[in-house]
Amino acid sequence: MKFEEVLPALREGKKIRRNNWCKDGYIYIGSDGEFENQSGKRPIIILDRLDDFDNREIVKETKKVKLRDLTKEQFEKYCKNLTGKYTYGTNCNKCVFHNVGCNSRYDNCWIEHKDLYSDKFLDQEIEIEAEE
Repeated sequence: MKFEEVLPALREGKKIRRNNWCKDGYIYIGSDGEFENQSGKRPIIILDRLDDFDNREIVKETKKVKLRDLTKEQFEKYCKNLTGKYTYGTNCNKCVFHNVGCNSRYDNCWIEHKDLYSDKFLDQEIEIEAEE
């Protein structure tokens, strides 16, 4: 996105980052109206040309949710974002829960059988995209 396209979101208090930045890097407008980065410091912004401020994206806000409260739809979206696949149960070695049993082709995924799992397991939290 061009900077002009993300500017309204920035003014609404959202965070933006360059497409190629790590997921923890971003800038936002602080309470004093100045740009701040993820550390709360003023970033040095050098623009050699106008397109230096293009290729931006709005940072998707996240929230923590306990596994016991996670819906199947949220879990599928979490898996898709984590593994780059459209279904859960594929490429699970990237998932922190890949040893639990989770395959979309079978009904043995823990998300379908929460009653079989301990409180210790279900009290774990993962970070998912916040619904808007």
